[in-house]
Amino acid sequence: IKQLEDYLRIELNDKIKLKIKLENPLGIAERIFDKYLAIVHERKQILVDDEQVLFVLHSDVDEYRRQMLDDFKLQLNKIDNIFFRMIDNMEEFLLEYIQISRLIPTLFSTSSSSELKVQFNNRVNKNVEQDINQCISHLCDWLVERSNRTVHQLNKHLNTNSIHSRRQQQIIKYTSNNMTSGVDADFSLSRQQILNQLQTQCQNILYKQKTATGAQADDLSASVRATMLGTAAIEIGAVGLGALATLASFDWTGLLGAGLIGILGLYLIPMRRLTIKQEMKDRIDKTHIDLTEQLKKHFLHELDNNERKMRELIMPYTRFVQDEEEKLKKTTEQIETVRKQIKQLKLDVQILLSQKEKTE
Repeated sequence: IKQLEDYLRIELNDKIKLKIKLENPLGIAERIFDKYLAIVHERKQILVDDEQVLFVLHSDVDEYRRQMLDDFKLQLNKIDNIFFRMIDNMEEFLLEYIQISRLIPTLFSTSSSSELKVQFNNRVNKNVEQDINQCISHLCDWLVERSNRTVHQLNKHLNTNSIHSRRQQQIIKYTSNNMTSGVDADFSLSRQQILNQLQTQCQNILYKQKTATGAQADDLSASVRATMLGTAAIEIGAVGLGALATLASFDWTGLLGAGLIGILGLYLIPMRRLTIKQEMKDRIDKTHIDLTEQLKKHFLHELDNNERKMRELIMPYTRFVQDEEEKLKKTTEQIETVRKQIKQLKLDVQILLSQKEKTE
């Protein structure tokens, strides 16, 4: 170092000494800011990777919603099948109980009405409420399992794509500040809570349906009896009560001949059966629609809530990337401004030295 100092002091003239004295600090400053600019570019490249991770995270949430909406239709098919089976049972029941062979027992039995109600409940409504509750329970299990699986997938992306420990610490700081640490714990969905809410709402609909079922059975009993009585009035006029009582033990198919009984009686029962069938089908369909709408409403509410929590889980990472991008943008602008100033100063030094050389 002493030799360098001696060389600069003895060998160099004043002009060169002045040039070195003025340009050397500027050169050092320029190299320092070039180094800073390289660091900024390196961090920008890291943020490009972060943006790709964010794209994957948000794509996962979008895919979660799309799949849930598609799969929910399949879940509703299970509910649909219960009501379709109920309608089939109702049609079989009406076909069996509204026919000529049951006319005499209906006319003379004092307990036919209550027996009809019992048979209706056993044949048409059997296990309907239990099956629906089971479908609702499975629906809640499916909703919780799929949602939690997606959240764990998001957490896995967040935990495995931290490129540097410093960045990981910064993300943790953002997470803490934004209270996101509680999101995952809060996101462990309470199956029982969802199940209770959904079953309470659906039970209200099923209760109305059950109440309506009692009315259906009463209406059915009255309709069957009215149909049979109306038919009896026609049949008695055609063949007499004694003959009709004898023929009533058969399951009428028309093979015994329409001439034995009044022709109107053969048409009255099928017509009335179709009317009762349509009335009961309308009631079952209404219950089906009400229950489906309630399930859709609750499902969409839970889906929106889950999606919001997932995006809240991603939000600290998103804010971190956005803030880092903003910082790097400002830093780049500041470095470029200083580098321009250094270049201008170097140019000014050269002009100053030229002017001094001319004056000498």
